[in-house]
Amino acid sequence: MTAMATGVALTGLSGAALMHAQEPALLQADRDLTPHQHQLASQELQAFGQPTVRWLEQRGVTIQITDSDAEVGRMLEEYGILHGLDRLEVARRAVEVGAALDRAVSSPEQLERLQTMERLQSEAIELQRQWAEENGLPAVMPMGFGMGGGMIGMLGSQPTRALTPRPARQDEVMKELMSVSQASAQSFKQAAGDWGEQVGFLFSVQSALEQSGASSQADQADFRALLQAANGERLARAQAEGFALVESQVALLPEGPAREAASAHLADLQAHPDKIPLNGLKHGLVAPPVRYLSLGERTVVLSATDSSGFRDIQAKGLHFPAKDAIQVDADQLGHIRVLSHEVGHAIEDQLRESAPDFYRDFQPRLRAAFAKAHQNPTEAASGYGLTDPAEYLAEGVRLQFESPELLSQRDPALAGLTRELLERAETRPVKSPMLDALMLLGGVGLIGAACWLRRTPRPPT
Repeated sequence: MTAMATGVALTGLSGAALMHAQEPALLQADRDLTPHQHQLASQELQAFGQPTVRWLEQRGVTIQITDSDAEVGRMLEEYGILHGLDRLEVARRAVEVGAALDRAVSSPEQLERLQTMERLQSEAIELQRQWAEENGLPAVMPMGFGMGGGMIGMLGSQPTRALTPRPARQDEVMKELMSVSQASAQSFKQAAGDWGEQVGFLFSVQSALEQSGASSQADQADFRALLQAANGERLARAQAEGFALVESQVALLPEGPAREAASAHLADLQAHPDKIPLNGLKHGLVAPPVRYLSLGERTVVLSATDSSGFRDIQAKGLHFPAKDAIQVDADQLGHIRVLSHEVGHAIEDQLRESAPDFYRDFQPRLRAAFAKAHQNPTEAASGYGLTDPAEYLAEGVRLQFESPELLSQRDPALAGLTRELLERAETRPVKSPMLDALMLLGGVGLIGAACWLRRTPRPPT
């Protein structure tokens, strides 16, 4: 206490400022950190030990705990990672994709595939009807392929007697249907180009709207315009067909509570066409691959398929090596060690720069352990860790604090590398603000003494 007071007096620092300087500053850049978030994050950081935390602090690493996608978006924008799309360019692309899909859907090859699918579906229904009749069961109706591929019916309670085997032809029909459906999907993907991965995954207008993230009326109207431009009459036909299919299924139900509930559902679909289930694959429907991110005062339109920042926003935590920064979603604190995972990234990155000799020896062994883990993925300590060596090591750090027994059992090599990494970080030299202050004071004293000696004449000998 006395030494601290002396340091304050001689260096001109306040006691509070010096005390603050002695504490880890990893969380100090987060201006809206709540006391509860600070407590949870600090508890997780304590597992690394004070030397490691202090070393990361002095290396300039900062941690941001975020409460919303908007906050992550602003952080990415500040770092130059968030790249919004040109809305006019997206609208132009929607028109191009729509025209290409119109041609693909109406091509002779696709019309032939459609006829084949309808024939196979009819055969599947008849085979199912015959099998059900043989076993004294009610008939079932297929929901349609491309809408989940499920089956609905009125099986009720299953009989206790053994059922006859299903006809072998039924499996053959399903395989043929799958093959034709895959050919259709491939044709549509080629036509849609960079939007191809979204073809067939439009299950309803409502689900597409929800997935887009468009929340304001203006953004929803913008997305609807894209949806219409990319699908046009195909969307209208799919909605009409989807409603008719549900209507026909309701008509098959016997009178009773089930039919009443189904009729209420049908009425809801009629009142809200956005909810109508769609056979996206049959009609070559595409959901525009865009996501709307509100940053408060404005909205940014992002690509859902490239590195515009959307996938980063969806992540639970991020590490930005170029900025020495870590981001973690607030809802991950306290029960999932996402923060430990991201700190693991930061430690590896900092050791790569500050201890090149260590890392030059460490990296080949890390890659070898990663390659070995890939040989038996079902026994991996972490499935996500098989993404790449960096994620492999970061997952090792997380598991070292969360489930060390599991880590050692599943992947002894990763457990050893993780401990080696953490031990190396813990032994890195750390500067002490107090020691720096005292050294500064000592330096000032020596300079003053030297000046005094130079100015004071020596006594005669």
